[in-house]
Amino acid sequence: MELWLGEAKFYNEIGRAIRDVAKELEAHLTTNYLRGEFLLIGNKLDDRLPHTPALRRLLAQETSLDEVFTRACIPVLLTYDSDCVASHTQATAVYVTAFEAEIKAHYKTFVDAMAGKAVPKEVRIHLFLMPLSKKAELVKTLDRKLKTWQQL
Repeated sequence: MELWLGEAKFYNEIGRAIRDVAKELEAHLTTNYLRGEFLLIGNKLDDRLPHTPALRRLLAQETSLDEVFTRACIPVLLTYDSDCVASHTQATAVYVTAFEAEIKAHYKTFVDAMAGKAVPKEVRIHLFLMPLSKKAELVKTLDRKLKTWQQL
């Protein structure tokens, strides 16, 4: 079984997003954090479902984490204001080159920030960088959509 825990950061500045998420990932990889997450999951299990008793046994405090999952995957989504995206209106060769350079630089910053962190070999981190022209516009649109859905 694989455990999937996601992390998302909606920031203006990518450097700060990377620093913050690296700290949080380190904390997420501790036993105490995972046990806390299990407690939240356990409280939401539906007793009418056939797999609920087995899940409750797996999530029990006395069950070793080795028995709960063999691998963990942590998808990390980082949005940020991108000078590259904001300064181009077409996907020209110049844009593609600048975009690739920006993404590679931020990926390296992330790898460097994670260096020295105790990431077990059974944990895979999937980094998704989402450069935006203006993060504030995305947040405003998401907020507007959420309010619309809440009224339905």
